[in-house]
Amino acid sequence: MKLFLTTISLILLKSLAFCQTDTTLIEFDNASLPEVISQLHDTYNINFSYSSNMLEAQNVIVSGKFKGKTPPEILSVILRNTAIEFFYKDDIIILRLKQVETPTIITGVIRDANSGLGVPYATVEVKGKLVGAICDYRGVYLLEVPIEFKNDTIQVSSMGYEKFVFTSYSQNPDTIDLKPKQYLLPTLEVESKGYKSQVLGLDAKKAKGELYMDTHGQQTALFIETESKIGKIEKIRYFLSEKGNTNAPFRVRVYDVDTITSGPGKDILKQFLVVQPDVTRGWYEINVWEYDLDIPEGGFFVAMEGVYPNDYEAFIQMNPPKRSNRIMKRRQAAMQQILSYGQKLGYKKSKKYRTWHYSLSRTWFQLDQPFDVLISVDVLVE
Repeated sequence: MKLFLTTISLILLKSLAFCQTDTTLIEFDNASLPEVISQLHDTYNINFSYSSNMLEAQNVIVSGKFKGKTPPEILSVILRNTAIEFFYKDDIIILRLKQVETPTIITGVIRDANSGLGVPYATVEVKGKLVGAICDYRGVYLLEVPIEFKNDTIQVSSMGYEKFVFTSYSQNPDTIDLKPKQYLLPTLEVESKGYKSQVLGLDAKKAKGELYMDTHGQQTALFIETESKIGKIEKIRYFLSEKGNTNAPFRVRVYDVDTITSGPGKDILKQFLVVQPDVTRGWYEINVWEYDLDIPEGGFFVAMEGVYPNDYEAFIQMNPPKRSNRIMKRRQAAMQQILSYGQKLGYKKSKKYRTWHYSLSRTWFQLDQPFDVLISVDVLVE
């Protein structure tokens, strides 16, 4: 915006033929900004509009010579590293503080259109940009939309509901009602194309142990071998341990393979998909057919990402196992309430080392442990 206004200023001011020639020389010697403006006014017979306090607050001292330059050209140099911009209007150069755009903040509540109740952990995102927010357990959200996306479409989604879209500036509904939707796999289309269902990843009836998933962006991923299969990803399953909070929401992530690290690379699932399981333990299944995910050549990663929306309700284990000795009895009293905010993902022993972890330092690394997490995928292959 400043560049455009400055360009207009140059054109208009030059057309008015300032009272100067190509040899006009103006010199500043330790001049303050108010003194610079005064000299420009006297030399070029041009009027200015500005706040003295604004100029003095910049604490700028100017020294130098300008020969054959117009006032806009001189101001462009002097004000380059200040918080002041200028433009030309009605034969006056107007100085003002730079207009800084701020991100758009949109808030509201996501409700079930039938029941009127909040939709827990629905996602609100800038469509196609992987910028978004997660509702709390009441369906309340707050999303900060970056300046560069201020005119983009905002998409609201949750498993089992129709999507809702709006733009951050022209619309900002306080309440958004999502219509329930039943996802049906297009069986006839699948059969007509000759697809066959296969299970990839790790499958087991029970886990050997569990890996705690915190709620601050930690991720654990399993590499899914594909053996050059061509087709679609239909369902994703995670083995949830009853020792964690199986009702805790988490984000489903799908990545291709990074060609340099061989770990998780770019997002394949281009939308926020946050789920809240309704099981007490064991396998939890998510149908991702509607997201039209092609099976990547060379394999892919499926990850669980812990999330922690505001006002999240903690899981409280009230009755820890009893022990006979006196030490354990004292511990039992101290552990009367054990808080567990996140999921615990089951694993089994393995020597293939296919599990990767995403730490708070925002880097992926391979877990050097003889186990792999229990994540499996149903694919439809040709």
